[in-house]
Amino acid sequence: LYMKRTVALIINWDRIENSKNIYHIHGEDDHTLPARKIKNINYLLKKGSHMITLTRSEEISKIINSILVKV
Repeated sequence: LYMKRTVALIINWDRIENSKNIYHIHGEDDHTLPARKIKNINYLLKKGSHMITLTRSEEISKIINSILVKV
């Protein structure tokens, strides 16, 4: 019940404006928060699950470092 409610709150969040300084890194195969339900994904990792921070940490680190170099 908690997970179902939490996912619904995230997916149905009715934010009016997107912040320009937020970068969204998301897994293509995330079944917990499906990418097809999310707008404004900056980096969509192929074959990435909900656990991409654990399973693809080096790749995510490179993405974050490339973002920080630009700032």
